Amino acid sequence: MGIRPHIEAAFTEDAVTIDFAGYTGETLAGSLLEPIDKIRDGRLHPSTITLRMMLADMSRPIAIPSRAGETPGDDPRIRQRMAKTTDRYAGGLAESLNELQQLGLVAEVQVAIRVHSAAPLFKLYLINHHEAFIGFYPVHTRTLTISGEAVPAFDVLGKDAHLFHHSADTDPESLGSLYVTEMENWFESVWHTIARPWQP
Repeated sequence: MGIRPHIEAAFTEDAVTIDFAGYTGETLAGSLLEPIDKIRDGRLHPSTITLRMMLADMSRPIAIPSRAGETPGDDPRIRQRMAKTTDRYAGGLAESLNELQQLGLVAEVQVAIRVHSAAPLFKLYLINHHEAFIGFYPVHTRTLTISGEAVPAFDVLGKDAHLFHHSADTDPESLGSLYVTEMENWFESVWHTIARPWQP
């Protein structure tokens, strides 16, 4: 299921709310490029944008990414490499959205980023309290080049995750409504317990 049309449709509403849980925020940043450009061009006019991102903490040992091969386990070099990806995409997305408010194009923008130490095994998008998309990260082994050294690593295929779509309707007991509600409950539970503010 392609998520970009759904995200763009969300930006046609006056208040935009997106909660995202995932690896580094790379695919989320890609999905928001077009709506941000359309706001800059005057083709979309939301009044408020609220984005919460919950990502994997690369400052501490974590199951994925980690070293594979004959001596599997934590490797700070692999985590630092992935932390740069988070800085680039999550940090860049926060800058782009906040700039919309600074330019007077959106009345209010709120961006909050938190991290946790659980291994990122799936990604989750919650859009305007109405739609939910979930996709599972396949774990694979690949070779990274770090300071000229070939390092085998366990990593995930974020861009290859197939997304499953659920939508709430007027019946709170329908399957779609229950999916969205329970996914929101899961997000809130992690956000307010083991997640902590991101330090770029």
